[in-house]
Amino acid sequence: MLRSLVGSEMCIRDRAASVWNDLGAQLPKNGTVVVNSTTYNAMKCFIQAVNANPKLAISWCNLGSKMPVIESVVVDGKIRTRQECLEMGLGLDPTVRGWGHLGKGLKEGGAVATVSGKKYTKQQCYERGLETASPNDSDIAPLWANLARTLDEHQGVATVGKVNYTFEQCKENARKVNPALRQRGDQKGQPPPACTCLLYTSDAADEEDSVDLGGRRIIKKKKK
Repeated sequence: MLRSLVGSEMCIRDRAASVWNDLGAQLPKNGTVVVNSTTYNAMKCFIQAVNANPKLAISWCNLGSKMPVIESVVVDGKIRTRQECLEMGLGLDPTVRGWGHLGKGLKEGGAVATVSGKKYTKQQCYERGLETASPNDSDIAPLWANLARTLDEHQGVATVGKVNYTFEQCKENARKVNPALRQRGDQKGQPPPACTCLLYTSDAADEEDSVDLGGRRIIKKKKK
């Protein structure tokens, strides 16, 4: 009898955690929901989900993805940073979405995250994310693009699934998944899109109506 009651309690906690997690995931950006006269945004919904069931990996990762880098929250009885929440989620289930957010939060030049006792650099987080993602995952394009940004344009090499990729290959993989990236100039090594405008010199300006729109001088013939 006692065992069945404990089992029922765990089922209720799991159900509550899933409901809170789904509720937070469905809220639009800056959206809120009122539950029992209390207003919750997405981050607060994920906190409720983790508190209901700290073993639900996706709730930890969702919470971390919604938190600003410099912010911390009290969850599961402890004060935790964004990175710590993502590390907790990925430690419980390394296949959930979260590697990209974890890598994005790390600074360049030696910063590391620790997942299940193993240290990961920014580049390794993106590599791990690509290894665990499915081919049709919508998160693949930004993972490839961010991985390209971590590489040196001429010497850096990333390893995904035991295959090495150069900077250019990572960029091309991102474009294959999301062709819209071809229209952007936000990849490392690409100049911003050029714009054109008419340029008037001070000499042309001084001439006022004696120049045309291209700045060329208009020579007027004198009347005899």
